[in-house]
Amino acid sequence: MQCEHCWGFYHKGTNFRVHGCPCQKAKYEAVFADQGNDYCQDLQCHNLSPCQLHQASTSCCSDEAEFNGYTVYYWGGFSGRGQPLMAMLADAGAKYQRKTQPCKEKECFAVPMVRKGHYCMAQTGACAAFLGEELGYNHPPALRHIATKLNMDIADLWSESYERRCTGPTWAEVDAYCADRGADWFCTLDVSAAKYGTPGHMLGNKPTYIDFLLWNALEVVRFCFGEARFNGLLARAPHVAQVYKAVNSRPRVAAYAKEEPVLFPGAKHDAAIPSK
Repeated sequence: MQCEHCWGFYHKGTNFRVHGCPCQKAKYEAVFADQGNDYCQDLQCHNLSPCQLHQASTSCCSDEAEFNGYTVYYWGGFSGRGQPLMAMLADAGAKYQRKTQPCKEKECFAVPMVRKGHYCMAQTGACAAFLGEELGYNHPPALRHIATKLNMDIADLWSESYERRCTGPTWAEVDAYCADRGADWFCTLDVSAAKYGTPGHMLGNKPTYIDFLLWNALEVVRFCFGEARFNGLLARAPHVAQVYKAVNSRPRVAAYAKEEPVLFPGAKHDAAIPSK
């Protein structure tokens, strides 16, 4: 159980050493006060020194590691799975750069990737959770498992919708997907938004990285299936629709979204089916 003060602290992240709820913060500070342990001086880190994440060591992209900001690695021409990451960075006014060639970090399989200093992260959901803590878009600590579940649900909606657009032989099959499995996903997400969120937010009463992930998945659905099908799905999920509208209404997100399409032209709803 979290203490009664936790809900007032969640928007600052789950790093109890720096912010945290008061009850947990005191316990962590006692641990770090132990003179027998030498901890990394980065307050976002709980590793012992020397710390592989934050020590000034050679990395695969050592030149980029010196960039005083965030680096997002994603293909050029469209934003795809990198969209929610760059939208969060833009919304927060954070300093970041875009690289269209993947980082050579061997522990990261593919883009999107996010780098901060010598720390490189891959997988969209993991990158979003990392940036959520970094930028102040974290979820309430008590809902951390719900956030993980929603992260995975949204990734499934993204993948299934994109795959159906790219491989579905006819629009009739796309319509069948929207009426069945697609509708189920929207309704399932709507139940969670109603239970754990507030109007315009999936979790709690502040924007979280889950909101940005959902917005990105819905942008993919809209791009792939067209406005009519998209609006039909949103009509089944009024709480999800509120979250989508709220993220769209954020000025820096709206400005960023105009910079490039979410997917390549062949996946758009007015292109050939299956996509080429």
